[in-house]
Amino acid sequence: LLFHAKHKGGCLREALAAVYARDGLDGGAHGGGATQMPLCAKYLLLAAHMASRYPAKMDVALFSAIKRSNAKRRTKRAYAPADDPINFSLDRLFWIYSMIRPEALERSSAELLIQLNALVRKKLLTRVSRCDDLDVMRFRCASPFELVKTVALETHFDL
Repeated sequence: LLFHAKHKGGCLREALAAVYARDGLDGGAHGGGATQMPLCAKYLLLAAHMASRYPAKMDVALFSAIKRSNAKRRTKRAYAPADDPINFSLDRLFWIYSMIRPEALERSSAELLIQLNALVRKKLLTRVSRCDDLDVMRFRCASPFELVKTVALETHFDL
């Protein structure tokens, strides 16, 4: 009766699917997806890719819904993604993550740091700041574009 979906207490099957998805939102992570990482880590990887490819002054243009009032006076410059990855700070990574994550995927900063450490251990991110410099940690995205593209397709995120 615990596994029966029509039974009042039969929600164990749905709960098991959420457990095997590792964070409750990515239903295909345990067998169907190409990448074996939690959904939180996937969005961190996407945020790291964007932070590593676009300059910091582009963040407002990418994520802000407010238009500039004196846009006619300014010349428009199209920012293209950089060919080589650039360094970015931990604060910028978390800010971009908070802009692109779904509303239901609100995680604590401790869990985000755990997922960030997992991405560094998998060598998808590289820490470029010194080990004793804890005030401003800087990273670089070292993941191949094919992996980032696969993660973007799995999360339905438009790069």
